[in-house]
Amino acid sequence: ELLPWQQIMELGADVSGIGYYKNSFTLPKLWSNADGAILDLNILDDKQFGCTLVRVLVNGIEVPINQIQFKADIGNLLHAGENTIEIETASTLANQLVAYGRFNYETTNYGLYGVKLIPYKYVEIDAF
Repeated sequence: ELLPWQQIMELGADVSGIGYYKNSFTLPKLWSNADGAILDLNILDDKQFGCTLVRVLVNGIEVPINQIQFKADIGNLLHAGENTIEIETASTLANQLVAYGRFNYETTNYGLYGVKLIPYKYVEIDAF
């Protein structure tokens, strides 16, 4: 489970910076080009200072992410067998300033809370 920044700070860490997340998963041998998937990142922005999505890599290829919905269609990057998704998210430096008593700001829960891979299949429909 990924902890929000506020809970990490409660553990005694003065935390600001970039979080790196990586996970590998295996798709079945029957996975084909007709199969696809939406990468859905559960990211909660800090309302005042924001949590910026820095970068997403799928099987080593950088993926443009919708910065409002935090989603991307990655079906063309997946293949049968092992696949890897890497995510980098940045916190604001406000947490570090708060930790040193130089900023009057209450830390909030923000950051990457989870990742979903939502599969879909292309199907041709004869409408006529």
